[in-house]
This record gives sequence, C-alpha cells and structure tokens, in this order.
Amino acid sequence: MKKVMNFVLAMLCFFTFNVVVNAAVKENPVIQEIISEKEKTDKEKLTVKTEELDTDGGSEEINYYYKGNELKKIVDIFDTSNVVDADFTEETEYYLKNGKVYFIHIKEMYTKYDLESVTEDTVKEKKYYFDFKGKLVRYVDENGKIHENDSEMKKAYEDFKGSVSNKLKKYLKN
Repeated sequence: MKKVMNFVLAMLCFFTFNVVVNAAVKENPVIQEIISEKEKTDKEKLTVKTEELDTDGGSEEINYYYKGNELKKIVDIFDTSNVVDADFTEETEYYLKNGKVYFIHIKEMYTKYDLESVTEDTVKEKKYYFDFKGKLVRYVDENGKIHENDSEMKKAYEDFKGSVSNKLKKYLKN
C-alpha cells in the first residue's frame, strides 16, 4: 500500500510539474512574434545616424538605425551625469516595423553618491509590447510584473501616450 501511495504521489508531482512547465512555455503568439521580430532586428546589420543634443542639466543622444531607407530602431539616451550628488540616465529603445512601433524598452539608471562613495544604485525597467496594428498588448512594469488587459496596463498606456508618444512623433519626423 505504501508503495502504491508513493507511486501515486510521484505521478501527481510529475503531472503537476509538466502542467506548470507547459503553461510557462505557452506564450501568447502575438508576444512571440514581437520577441522574434525584435531579436531579428538586433541581429541585423543596420546603418546608424546619430543626433546629439545639449539639454538643461544634461545631454541627449538619439541613434536612428536603418536598413536601407527603412527605420528599424531608435535609441534615445538622456544623461544627467554632470550632477554633483547623483547620476541619472534614461535609455529608451523603440523598435519599428513598417513605420509602426511594436516594442519599447525604457531603462532608468540612477546612482546616488555621498562624499566618499556610491551609496545607492537603482535600475528600473519598463517594457511595452504592441501588436503590429499599434495596440498595446502587454506591459511589464518596473517590478517585472506582466500586465495584459488589466487596469495597470490601461493606466500605463495613458501615461505612455502623454509622454513617450510625443517624443516618438518628434523622432519619426527626422
């Protein structure tokens, strides 16, 4: 009887493990397509056009990546490293296909100093996944939590439209 119970328990554990692994592997096909397209863009040999700007309290470098005449990626690096007690860098990557953004990765790096050393290093990342029609389908917040069709994703999209989309319109004019 004990052997039967151990066998049943082992099979139950095995089955549960397989269900969890398969659920993790089954990714939304739209997200898989976005990730695949991003990886393809990252591997391509692209021509870079760089624009450097001086801003109040820092500098900004905008890199436009082209394959032929098609804009594939924009990387905007805003840096305020000239501040005495802290450095702040925001790097935003925009991935485009057929003139539409399908992925945005925002990485904020903040380093605080005291008189003798670095006292705090903070990195925050956000990711926005858009289908190829321009609709937000996934948002990954600063804590790495994935949001799909929830109130957090809708709020993030409203915030996005107000700030990031204005910058993006400016970039696409160049």
